Amino acid sequence: MSANNLHKVAIIVPVFNAEKTLKRCLDSIVHQTLDDYEVIVINDGSFDHSLKIATKYGL
Repeated sequence: MSANNLHKVAIIVPVFNAEKTLKRCLDSIVHQTLDDYEVIVINDGSFDHSLKIATKYGL
């Protein structure tokens, strides 16, 4: 990967059964003011709908 393809900021969101707060968390990230960032959502085997919510965001 060349230096031009690197993001300036990486946001890592650990998730485990977070369906009640995950949408609010991801919305706040999506609506922040940085232009060049990546979001990495790590789902640790949630039993609720956390994975479905994260997948909708395509992050």
